[in-house]
Amino acid sequence: IGGGQVYNQFLLNDMISGIYLTKIHHKYDGDTFIPNLYELGFKDYITIFKDLTNPSGIKYDIIYLKKR
Repeated sequence: IGGGQVYNQFLLNDMISGIYLTKIHHKYDGDTFIPNLYELGFKDYITIFKDLTNPSGIKYDIIYLKKR
């Protein structure tokens, strides 16, 4: 219900300095996406968890991105 619009407003208006991001190592179809965070000036700051696996066998990482 407008989640993508809310993220975009905060990201594109430079109102966020850090993001906890879950990187899922699987492709999914979807209709809502956030902008490319790296193009907006974010960079990997710390990997919190790497190579985790959910109960369905999908691997993922949790990282913290910080704005340059």
